[in-house]
Amino acid sequence: MEQHCQACGELEFSPLPYYYLWKNKEFNLVKCRNCGLICQMPKPTPEDLNELYSDDYFDHGHHGLEERQITYEQLKDAMPVGQLQDRIRNTVLRAHPNARSLFEIGAALGHLLHAAQQMGMTVSGLEISDAANKRAKEKFGFDLYKGDFETMDLSAEYNQWDAIYGGDVFEHFLHPGIVVDKIYDMLKPGGVAVLVVPSTFNLFSTSVATRLLQLSGKRRKLADNPYHIHEFTTATARRIMERKFQKITIYNDIKSPSEMNLKDGSLAYRIKFLFHLINYPFTKITGRNGDRVTIIAIKD
Repeated sequence: MEQHCQACGELEFSPLPYYYLWKNKEFNLVKCRNCGLICQMPKPTPEDLNELYSDDYFDHGHHGLEERQITYEQLKDAMPVGQLQDRIRNTVLRAHPNARSLFEIGAALGHLLHAAQQMGMTVSGLEISDAANKRAKEKFGFDLYKGDFETMDLSAEYNQWDAIYGGDVFEHFLHPGIVVDKIYDMLKPGGVAVLVVPSTFNLFSTSVATRLLQLSGKRRKLADNPYHIHEFTTATARRIMERKFQKITIYNDIKSPSEMNLKDGSLAYRIKFLFHLINYPFTKITGRNGDRVTIIAIKD
């Protein structure tokens, strides 16, 4: 099947010197020649996605947590509820001070929804992992939708929500354009969508590494499984949100060097850390070239 860019519809892509290897199959990264959106080619199939997000995803799917000898659940349990509530205040409530309901895409074990509920908000959400859904029920009493946000019939939720939040989930979708359409339909008029995505191709270290690999003719295998089907920058995130939303604010942030996940601990990641020591203050001062992009879009 011919692949087209999810942001602009372009059919031509340029290869990038990066690939994932999973089950003896390569998933190459390519860049749209028109708008610059980065995606995998080929993309995982729906069957691949079911396997990728199997029951042990939240134990082992977040590469790098193994080295810290901690599970995703332990990591989130250790996070103060107030810290999650500050995230809601600084994103959702800053854009929509009167928001009283919150739907989370990729709700994982339900920690953010629990924090929002403690603030008096009506909450619900969706999670693709069976195991995570079970734990959200056991820990917080949530009955989350189980499945793929792209394909699930959520028409009962249309025009129902003041806010929809997705943290580190937008990059996992096969068809983010469909996701944007559905988010728009689920929001009430005046409702706000908040999407936080990693943006490693904004970083100094990635720009330098990409150029060096291209000059040498070499390719680099990425440490993770092919979870990130798309890679966004501020420009491509705006492009894809504009298919539905007119009021869009996008800003860069960056993790501190102490928060970096060095994953496989290789020399390449240690060099990336050194670049980060320069990148971090630059982003904090200029608001550019961060590794986190926050998208805030308001429905008319």
